[in-house]
Amino acid sequence: KDGRIVVKGWKEATSRTPEELLPELEDYCGEFMATFVEVEGRMAGFDFGRVERLARLTRNRLVYAGGVSSLAEVARLDWLGVDAVVGMALYEGRISVEDALAFNRLDFGKGRGLIPAVVQDAGNGEVLMMAYMNQQAWQKTLKTKKAHYYSRSRRGLWLKGEESGHYQEVKNAFIDCDNDTLLLQVKQLGGGACHMGYRSCFFRKRGKGGWKIAAKRLFDPRKVYKKS
Repeated sequence: KDGRIVVKGWKEATSRTPEELLPELEDYCGEFMATFVEVEGRMAGFDFGRVERLARLTRNRLVYAGGVSSLAEVARLDWLGVDAVVGMALYEGRISVEDALAFNRLDFGKGRGLIPAVVQDAGNGEVLMMAYMNQQAWQKTLKTKKAHYYSRSRRGLWLKGEESGHYQEVKNAFIDCDNDTLLLQVKQLGGGACHMGYRSCFFRKRGKGGWKIAAKRLFDPRKVYKKS
């Protein structure tokens, strides 16, 4: 409560903080559950930044409770690798049990093991590319926070930027209403997302005379990729 560990039914404050105790205790348990008492049961939101800092302090699983009011908040916690306890939001009908159980189940079955991933610049919203992911690529992306995809031509997993150095740091991930498409918001490192040297793969625009290049090439792909 208010940044301090509380005991005896949350009534007695101690001088210790969660930030101090998590590293000390992680060898003695398999997971932690953190409750922010000051927002418990109020459905008024909570400090995501603080939850993220706690998650980074330990290699153990972290479960968070207190103030969770929507599936969007649950999804944001999930992206941090943190599980959520949902109470009042269920009782009050803000979240249904069906939606809560199904919201994070990516449906790889419709595309025979693959789902499309639309990639967007996290800063300005520009659409950079579209690729495919299988379950392994998704898990690698979650673990490393760098975009991994499945190449249909090479029939294998690939890390975006492994050859060019133009990595994509994933800042946010969204799932569509049918659970079969991802939207990734990324920080694009290096020259661009397109292997042909452009910032975006969508560099051609339809005009009266057909498709025309509508963007400036940022780098020569022959100098970046072994095979162009």
